[in-house]
Amino acid sequence: MAVSKCCQSCLRIFILITNAIFLIIGDVLIGVGIYFCLFDDQAAVKEIKQTLDEEFLVLRVTLISVGSIMVVAAFCACAGMVLKSRCTLILYCVLLCLIIIFCSAVGVVTAVMPSINQSAQRELESGVKRSYGSVSLVTTGVDSIQSEMRCCGWWTSPQAQFENSCTWFNGTTWYKANPVDKSDSNSSKCPSSCCADGKANCKSPYAESCTKKIFKKYLVAVPLAAVAAVILCLCHLLCAVVLLVKGSHSEREIFAI
Repeated sequence: MAVSKCCQSCLRIFILITNAIFLIIGDVLIGVGIYFCLFDDQAAVKEIKQTLDEEFLVLRVTLISVGSIMVVAAFCACAGMVLKSRCTLILYCVLLCLIIIFCSAVGVVTAVMPSINQSAQRELESGVKRSYGSVSLVTTGVDSIQSEMRCCGWWTSPQAQFENSCTWFNGTTWYKANPVDKSDSNSSKCPSSCCADGKANCKSPYAESCTKKIFKKYLVAVPLAAVAAVILCLCHLLCAVVLLVKGSHSEREIFAI
């Protein structure tokens, strides 16, 4: 009996601590989403809005929605433990099941549907093309990525062929603001971040597209994150179900440390 009480207490503490963390994270997400809604005239928010364009609304809704789900689920878990409410704990289990279904769907769709991958790449290319040289936040980020990942340009089409990868920047605000050295017939307009020596308008810039390189390296993180979320939710669901089953025999016993 003592061992059983100890296990039950450990399960309860595990649920309380982890959901307290989720509650804080959810509040932060909601706060950021609301900040984007109320203070979209701030300089930093303006840059994000200008970069994402119509996707900015989706970002705000997503932040608030995900944050709200996390807060409600975490609140149900904590309330179920602290207030010794079986109904609240059952609601928590239902929410966990919905989250598991959602995360599983996201992981599967991301892993098996290349069209979504291609669409996301095109959106990224469009955003960079539109904002490079005009939005300092984007320009700094793009330059940092190109330098660190040793890539240049953000084209997505497999048919796109460039004699020089820097040709991709033609038409950007940066291209119009940075004249090429006309005395050198071999030079071309090229950001310094595209060059191994760190000097602009080099003759041999990095050849690989940053969009392709980023998605090749990091897209695998989406299904992995979904799997991790599913595993964590399953652990919480198992703990909650154990407490509910035990509580059906002795409710006062199960909620006592």
